[in-house]
Amino acid sequence: MRTYELIEAVVRAGSIRRAAEDMNITASALNRRINRFEDEFGAALFERIPGGVRLNPAGELVLHH
Repeated sequence: MRTYELIEAVVRAGSIRRAAEDMNITASALNRRINRFEDEFGAALFERIPGGVRLNPAGELVLHH
């Protein structure tokens, strides 16, 4: 469940760094957790864009599930 909370935090914040600050963990730990989930899920959840991230279609499915 914690991973889903972290994904939601990234969506709200629009960036991994800001979400990590909000959730009181390091950005590298948050990024590793998301990468591990994406590896297990078999697809990326976010599009990495200049200045942040946004959900891609696979991420939207996970978030709404």
